[in-house]
Amino acid sequence: MLAIERQSPEANENHYRTVVTEWLSRLYYSHTTEMQTERSVEMQVINTETRDEQTRGAEPHLSSLYSGTASLVLPSPTLVNLPVGVHMHILSLLDVASICKLSQTCRYMRGVASDPLLWSRLLERDLHTWNVVGHRSHPQVYRDASSDLSSKQIYCYCRLHGAALPHPLDHTLAGRFKSLVRYISGHVPKVLMFGSGLESLPVVQAMMLDDNSPYRPMGLYPGQDGVGSGMRIHHRDTPVNLVTLYTATRAERMATPTGDAPRVNKLVSYYDQAVDGRPPELTQAVRTLCQHSDAMILAIDADKLDGEALVLDQTILSAMVRWPGDQSPLLVIACSSRPVPALSPAQVADKLELCSLTRPWQVHSVAMEALTGLEGAFDWLLSTIGH
Repeated sequence: MLAIERQSPEANENHYRTVVTEWLSRLYYSHTTEMQTERSVEMQVINTETRDEQTRGAEPHLSSLYSGTASLVLPSPTLVNLPVGVHMHILSLLDVASICKLSQTCRYMRGVASDPLLWSRLLERDLHTWNVVGHRSHPQVYRDASSDLSSKQIYCYCRLHGAALPHPLDHTLAGRFKSLVRYISGHVPKVLMFGSGLESLPVVQAMMLDDNSPYRPMGLYPGQDGVGSGMRIHHRDTPVNLVTLYTATRAERMATPTGDAPRVNKLVSYYDQAVDGRPPELTQAVRTLCQHSDAMILAIDADKLDGEALVLDQTILSAMVRWPGDQSPLLVIACSSRPVPALSPAQVADKLELCSLTRPWQVHSVAMEALTGLEGAFDWLLSTIGH
């Protein structure tokens, strides 16, 4: 008999995982054999009892039961014998692959494993562990688009479009073909990079100078009217003009760091949205630059996206997305210097209200120490340009 002690969830978690793992293996590989064995034993007992009653009568048989001389055959304990509440709690501790295997053992477990409440809990639990969230892998996008989808369907759609990046070989073939087309046409993608993370973290310096970075500057890219200078880099076999946009000069940023006090924003005409009741608008120089861009990158600090930094990013983003075409992709790189970022990509998307955008977008978690996740982010960005 399984004895479940009343302890803290942390103390019981390892116990639950050990027990369920053993039972999953037994149910998945030996369920049919056990059922046949139990049925055979049950039929033998029934036949024996019938024969004894016919020969000796009912009273001697009952006397043997009362005296304890008769053998009692009980079925072996299985996961199905547990209460439904225990099933739900155990399944909520498993990964999705184990739940899918468990649902193949019998019809009862298939019904339990398809419970909407279970998948709502799994979605809430796993959403903040995903390193990539986008316009096709955020649950809120599906909830806003259709209320008929179940939590299980939403989970599957999100993982299908957000879990896997292009295969390196497939991406290389596609990338070489697109590079050939761009080379023949002479077009080099121009990507605008901006955001509070660009000003509070050494993102550009790490990309250009860090030993772990896959990028090296191949040349300088001149700005227009004193705005938008940058560099040309190579991502795999594709040249990219990376244009950096700062809200102020380096001296002004050092004098007034982000988060201490409001400062003049040189990218927009109206920094405060309450001025004349008008939303912020890009300056003419930045507007011209955006009209000839192919994509945008918003760099944020995933450990400090609040207060003045959040207002800064929301203000610039709301002005920037109104100028490039609706199909130009937006990439948000959530940079962090910690082993575990303070905000997950899903939380970053919620703070920036990205689900309301009509253009393709994705949020990628990037570790500043080794720039982990940056190549995958550029893979998606360049593969989306022109689609």
